[in-house]
Amino acid sequence: MFLTKKFLAFCLGISLGSSLFSQTPSKPFGSNLSYANGIMQNYQTPAQASALTQTWYTYWKTNFTKSCGQGKTLAVNDYNGSNAYSEGQGYGLLIAAYMGDKTLFDELWKGFKDNRNSDGVMHWTVSCGGVVAQNGATDGDLDAAMGLLVANKQWPNTTAPHNYSSDATALITAIKDHEFTTCNGATVQKPGDKFGGCDCTNPSYYAVGYYRAFGKHVTSQASFWDKAASDGLALLLKATNPSTGLNPAWTDQSGSITSGGNCNVVAGGGGSKTDYQFDASRTPWRIVVDYLWWGTPDSKKYLDKIEEWANGKGISNIVAGFTTSGSNIANYKNSAFTGAFAIGAMATNQTQVNGFYNWWVNNSTTEGNVGSRLDDKPYFQNTLRVMYALVASGNFWNPYSSGSGTVTPPPASVVTISLSNPANNSSFVLGSPVNIEASASSTQGATIVDVEFIVDGVTAFSDKTA
Repeated sequence: MFLTKKFLAFCLGISLGSSLFSQTPSKPFGSNLSYANGIMQNYQTPAQASALTQTWYTYWKTNFTKSCGQGKTLAVNDYNGSNAYSEGQGYGLLIAAYMGDKTLFDELWKGFKDNRNSDGVMHWTVSCGGVVAQNGATDGDLDAAMGLLVANKQWPNTTAPHNYSSDATALITAIKDHEFTTCNGATVQKPGDKFGGCDCTNPSYYAVGYYRAFGKHVTSQASFWDKAASDGLALLLKATNPSTGLNPAWTDQSGSITSGGNCNVVAGGGGSKTDYQFDASRTPWRIVVDYLWWGTPDSKKYLDKIEEWANGKGISNIVAGFTTSGSNIANYKNSAFTGAFAIGAMATNQTQVNGFYNWWVNNSTTEGNVGSRLDDKPYFQNTLRVMYALVASGNFWNPYSSGSGTVTPPPASVVTISLSNPANNSSFVLGSPVNIEASASSTQGATIVDVEFIVDGVTAFSDKTA
C-alpha cells in the first residue's frame, strides 16, 4: 500500500513559440520576465504558468474573437457573438501584444480605428456592421493605448499596416484631451469622453501604471500623466472602506459613496454603484500593475489593506461581489474577482501569493458543473482570466523598464507524506478492518487539497480534510 498526493494537472505540452505569427516579437511570450517590484508565485514553474496562460489564451481567442473580413477583428462579448465593447477590444489588444500575436493585434487595432468617433476614441459598442452605441468608455481606450505601446516595443519601427508609435501618440492625446477633467485642482478621469467628471468617476478605470508609461512615450505630456496618477490614487484611497480596503464601483471627486449627483449608471453583474461589484473587481489588477512596474507607495498602501481583508476572508470564499464593508452580495464565484486578488497578493508575501494563485488556477473552469468553483465561461471573467494570468506568469512586462530580466523563482513546493499507522511490516487478518493514518505537509505556501490512498494502482479512498 502506498500514498500519492493528488495535484490538478496542467497541460504542459503546448508550444510557447511565436512562429505562427507574422513577425517575431522582441519579447516572445513565455520569456517570464521579472518585475522591478513585488513577489512572483512559485507554486508553478515559469514554464508551467506560461503554459496555463497559453491554454487560457487559446480558449479566449477561439471563443471571443470574430473576424469581420478585410483585416478587421472584434473582441466580442459573447460566445460567437456579434457585438463588441470597446472594453473588450482594449483587453484584446493588450493580450495580443503580450502574447506576441501580431496578426491578431493588427486586426483588432483596425477594428478599433474603424469605429472611432470625432474625439478619436472608440464607440463603446460596435459590430461588424458598424456602431451600436455611440461614444467612448475610458477603460477600453486606456487598454488599447497601452496595447499600442507594448506592440511598439514588440515590433519596433512598424509602419504598415499601422504605425504603432504615432497611433499611440494620437490615442494617448485624445484620452488626455477628452477623458480627463480638473476638479478643484485635482486631475480626475472621466468614465467616457461624453460622460461623467467631477460628480461621476469609476476607480476601476484608474490604470495609473499606464499613465506613467504614457508620459514616457509622449514626453511633452509627462507632467500631466504623473499628476493624473498621483491624483487618481489619492481619490481611490479616499473612496475605500477604511476597514476592508474595498472600493465602490463609482464615486465622485471627493471619494464619497453616498452622493449621487449626475452619476446615473447601471451597475453590471448585480449590486449597486456603491458596491464592490463587477466594475470594481478589476481595481487590484489596475493597481498591482502600477506597483510591479513602478513601486508606487500609494499603490502598495491600497493593496496592503484590500489584500489583508481578502486573506482574512479566505481566497476560497471570494464571491462575485461585496458591499464595501465586506458583506457578500453574490453566491457564485469567478476569476474577475478571485484572480484579481490572486495577483494583487504579489504586493504582499510569498505564502499569500502562492496560496491565492494555487486556489485560483486549480478552481477556474469553463465547462460542466461549476459547484463551488469559478464560473469562467462568460466573456468578462474569461477575458480577465487571461489578463491576470499574463501578470502572474511574468508576461505583463513594463515596456519602459530597463531592469526586467529572466526571473529565477525560489524552489517549488515540496510535499511530504508519511504513514503513521499501521507500522511497516504489520500483519492483518483478511477481511478485518484496518485503521490507516497519514499526515501531509508542504513548503513554500502550497495548499494540499487532497490525499489519495491507492491500492494496486486503484484509488481506494481519499481525504480532503485538513
